[in-house]
Amino acid sequence: MRPRALAVVATGVLLEAVLLAGLAVLLVVDLGRGLAAGQGQGSIGAVVFLVVLALGVAALLWRGSLALADGQRWPRGPVLMIQVLLVIVSTGWATSGAPPAVLLLTALALVVGAGLLTPSVVAATTDDDGRGGR
Repeated sequence: MRPRALAVVATGVLLEAVLLAGLAVLLVVDLGRGLAAGQGQGSIGAVVFLVVLALGVAALLWRGSLALADGQRWPRGPVLMIQVLLVIVSTGWATSGAPPAVLLLTALALVVGAGLLTPSVVAATTDDDGRGGR
């Protein structure tokens, strides 16, 4: 049986994936509105880059959440790195006048990051012989 902490971590990672995919959609909608209003032609490249980046990270998080729920070891490193980056970026946003809701992103990243490091999650994603999960 998988530990409850692993379910919390996998669910948090899945939520982050959905939020990033939603952000990509919002970026495309915002670009479309700007182009329709005759603005934003100079930002097309930047928006396309951000959309591709957000969708790529969302795909990694999506696959990582499924692999973590399956007890695989490989997603721990990439998912933890993304949590560190989310804490850094969201803290920067929070101190630069962004809405206080940004702190929810910080809290989610801290919960997922701390959960990844709990002994029960590490044990659940490591083989019994200690060589690591799939």
